[in-house]
Amino acid sequence: PGTSISRSFYVHSRSSTDAIVIFETANWTFFDSGDNDVTGFFTNNMSLKCDYNRTIIPRDERIYVTLTLTAGSSPSFINDIIVKDVQKFSFDIVIYASKE
Repeated sequence: PGTSISRSFYVHSRSSTDAIVIFETANWTFFDSGDNDVTGFFTNNMSLKCDYNRTIIPRDERIYVTLTLTAGSSPSFINDIIVKDVQKFSFDIVIYASKE
């Protein structure tokens, strides 16, 4: 299971044709209490899901999207966070349209 948090917002297509909206993540970075980058298998235990990922949006339409960030609860993941003093993290959400 793990812990999750969700946020919702509108995505408006400004395309002149129908498009597939794609949500991805990039640049996951974890920091310790000294603001140093921390390495580990953190991203294997973190995920961002979108309820409309790879959904067709008709031209000039908008959809109400919910993103859900989930952190795992496995003992090894929790231990790695504690041992490596992970205090915060950041990542980029990449949203783009495709014709495929």
